[in-house]
Amino acid sequence: MATRRVAVVAGVFCAVLAGLLWFNGARIEHGDERIRLVEAEVLAPLKARLREDPGNAALKEEIRALDQQLRLEYFRREGFAGRGGYLLLGGAVLFIAALHLARHLRGDRPAGPAPGPMDRRRSAGRAGAAVGGSLALLVGMAATMVGGRTRQWWPPAAVTPAGDDPAPSAQMAGMGRADEAWWPEPAAWAANWPRFRGPEGTGVAEIADLPPSWDGGSGDNVLWKTAIPLPGENSPVVWGERIFLTGASADERVIYGIDAASGAILWEAPVSTPQGSRGEPPQVMEETGFAAPTAVTDGRHVVAMFANGEIAGVGIDGEPLWARHLGAPDNPYGHATSLAMWRNLVIVVYDRGSAGDGKSRILALDVASGETRWSTDRPVSSSWVTPLVIEHAGQPQVLTAADPWIIAYDPADGAELWKLEAMSGDVAPSPAYHDGVAWFASDGSCLIAVDVAARGGVADHRVRWRRDEDDYPDVCSLLGDGQRVYTLVFGRLFAYDAATGKALWEHDLEDDFQASPSLVNGRLWLLTREGEMIVGEAGGDGFRELARHPLGEEIGASPAFGPGRVYLRGREHLYAMGSDGD
Repeated sequence: MATRRVAVVAGVFCAVLAGLLWFNGARIEHGDERIRLVEAEVLAPLKARLREDPGNAALKEEIRALDQQLRLEYFRREGFAGRGGYLLLGGAVLFIAALHLARHLRGDRPAGPAPGPMDRRRSAGRAGAAVGGSLALLVGMAATMVGGRTRQWWPPAAVTPAGDDPAPSAQMAGMGRADEAWWPEPAAWAANWPRFRGPEGTGVAEIADLPPSWDGGSGDNVLWKTAIPLPGENSPVVWGERIFLTGASADERVIYGIDAASGAILWEAPVSTPQGSRGEPPQVMEETGFAAPTAVTDGRHVVAMFANGEIAGVGIDGEPLWARHLGAPDNPYGHATSLAMWRNLVIVVYDRGSAGDGKSRILALDVASGETRWSTDRPVSSSWVTPLVIEHAGQPQVLTAADPWIIAYDPADGAELWKLEAMSGDVAPSPAYHDGVAWFASDGSCLIAVDVAARGGVADHRVRWRRDEDDYPDVCSLLGDGQRVYTLVFGRLFAYDAATGKALWEHDLEDDFQASPSLVNGRLWLLTREGEMIVGEAGGDGFRELARHPLGEEIGASPAFGPGRVYLRGREHLYAMGSDGD
């Protein structure tokens, strides 16, 4: 009967498919021998040649092309596994349904004369049609599985060779380009708090109508307080009436969209990739956690990264756009470098391991698609420094620091503009910048002022001044206003002359700090670990404390500011501070 034949066809199909899936899964789990052979005998020698000849562009492109082929093969197998599971389920349902129907029909066949030749031909026709239809259905499902597009969770190391991606025309630079190459107006970027430490990434801003005081215990000038389900040390970023931050545990990673007016969580966007889900959770310090990097937004997209190497982009309303895994982290404290943005590119510094093992890199991803626009290897060890995007004399630069190099890159193509061997140890504080000079520092290293206009190669002539004899910050970023450079070192605030490096004064705040300092409306805003905001004025002769605003909750994240608002991310809650009249 027709239904039995359908059941037989479906059963055979399921058995064959189950075998293929088992074989494919074993190759994924234990590694494809052919891929390993190509990596060992072809890719590894090419990489060794590149280390000896790092400027060989043709060799870089050959490595990128081969690496892309290997990754596509890997993701093809993962896609086969995912779609094959659904196909196996469909075949099993068809098998069970056909078998059940065959038993039912055989049991209910009415008594009567045996079927004649015409009846047998009709029955055979129906059986052939049923079997043919079943085969067509299963073949179609299989074709969909094999020919379906595999999602690129980790795109190739480079979509186009460095320098081949056309720069936007001068006409389009102010207004942005349509669709995938859109970016916000400079005025819109400057009017928001879109990244770690504000629009310029320096913690310096002018914000109107900030609250004169607040008290988390009494609720004075606390507009709202919202519990965040998952912990995170990242700072809030703000665009218009939306606030974005992330939370994570060893097993979960989530991006949150919050209404700035009410504090309501508007949406939650879970982040997961096949590679990240399979990998072991990284070892992180309690102070770092699994969600230390601060997200970045351009008003249309939000991009966030996590300690396990996953990075994802969502729309402003939380719709998922893309997700990738950038490789397992190799970092003694946990990945904490925040994201930066230039035009329509998200800048990711992913420093791992030691300076000589070739794991560290900086890359630029398309904010809308997550595709790699360029990727550049970095000869440095693990670091926690958030990159600073500046522009000097018409040249945009991405400033980075790690052991042992301070390096500037062109954000358009990842080309190295200049570098200086200056840092050592665990480099974490992000730099400060003002009018052509950048300041870098790190505990156990130095405090150094660098002329960013100097171009090309390695040279010491770009060093304005350098100090090696003092204590320098281990976590808190630097702050500079053109006249003075400030550092927060284990509860002490230091000031140096920005032009000469002369030590001006130090002030003991008698507190501990993890959040980076801010200079807003000409005043220093210093947020203690206990959640107390110290506001004061600094001059050439010292620091004068004006007020302390208690929160009543520990804080590791840096504050975000908006018109009439101060946003603070505590260990468990997000707060909005503002005047009662708001």
